[in-house]
Amino acid sequence: MNIKWWHIALFVIVMLTVAVALHPTRLRVGWMLAKSGLVHQAIEKLEDIYEKDPNNYRAIRIMALALEGLGRTDEAKVFYERLLSIKPNEDNYRDAVRFYLWTRQPEEAQRTYENWLQFRRSKGKTFVDEDGQQILDDLYALYLTGQNYRKAIEILNLRKDLFPKETRDIENDLITLHQRTGDLPATISFLEDILKKGGRNPYAVDTYVELAPLAGKKAAAEYYLAENIKEHPDDERVWKKMIDFETNQKDYASADKWFSKWMEKNPENLNLKQSYADWLIATEQQKRAIAYIEGLPPEYRDNRRFQDTLLKLYEWNNVKEKLVGPYTARFNENPSDGENAKKLFWLLMDLKRYNDAEKVASRLNSMNPDRREYIDMLLSVYEQRNESKKSLSLLEKAAERTDDPKLLKRLGERYLWNAEEGR
Repeated sequence: MNIKWWHIALFVIVMLTVAVALHPTRLRVGWMLAKSGLVHQAIEKLEDIYEKDPNNYRAIRIMALALEGLGRTDEAKVFYERLLSIKPNEDNYRDAVRFYLWTRQPEEAQRTYENWLQFRRSKGKTFVDEDGQQILDDLYALYLTGQNYRKAIEILNLRKDLFPKETRDIENDLITLHQRTGDLPATISFLEDILKKGGRNPYAVDTYVELAPLAGKKAAAEYYLAENIKEHPDDERVWKKMIDFETNQKDYASADKWFSKWMEKNPENLNLKQSYADWLIATEQQKRAIAYIEGLPPEYRDNRRFQDTLLKLYEWNNVKEKLVGPYTARFNENPSDGENAKKLFWLLMDLKRYNDAEKVASRLNSMNPDRREYIDMLLSVYEQRNESKKSLSLLEKAAERTDDPKLLKRLGERYLWNAEEGR
């Protein structure tokens, strides 16, 4: 009788091994075993043995595998749990986690992996072998999926001790996980531990600089940024990080100080000077930006980029007298630039520089004598100077060349006005 049972059991094991190797579906596994005509008989025999000896782990293991193959998941789970309770070993844990993962039971898989990890620790085994790394990798993935970041941190700390060559990458992942926990003091403490070791992890520095002010540690953040500058004085990125940090903290005086140090180190760097001017503008220090650009040596101040920036600053701040020169230079260079010409004309009118305004309007009118806009500009100058005869003469000449109803209307109004004035 015993010989017959072992034949059946052996057949079941062989068929399951083949099935697992081929990765078939549970339906196919069941079909393969059912086709033999022996599976159900084997299970009946195994059930008899289990009833007589509930601690027969060999029978329990074969039952779990056979039931899993037939797709009887709930029953298989009972036997896997029983198997691990009486015979915890590497093979049984491996089969159990495979079963839970394949049958999509992540919580059970996680619990089994955790027990397997503790089992290995109790036996003094490391996790550098294939099974050990699989335990750590799958547990880490399961913890992340379940957003159990503190448990994920424990796994990464274990990996860091086992694989020192991966320390930098693991530390970066730990930084991210600590932030995910929402525990600011613990995250700050962890970052400080990394930074105190030296070796300057850029991600650790950047994250610490971002979080330290929230914990009232602005000075500590400045210290590490300053250390970065000392260690890499020619790297523009470390200077920018310090300036950006102070700017974000609204400490413009400190940011200005670091800009000054950077420019002292690079006195001929045109782009750096432009960046400083742009920073002054961005931080709403436009008057300082004007003074800075105006105070530059001619070889920098006359650069087109600075001239364009300075012109915008004059316009934004309505520095009228300073706008006359640039507008005039552009007008002389290209009088056909209508937008600039109009800006210059009305600026001169606003400054009551009527003679200069007349020169601009006259030149425009000579280029386009029939354009009513330019005629109106000249009329505005004459009216401001009370030169009614010039106004009348200009309108009469224009009326001879065009039948523009608006010009004719203005000419009629001028005649009536002169008649009322007795002219």
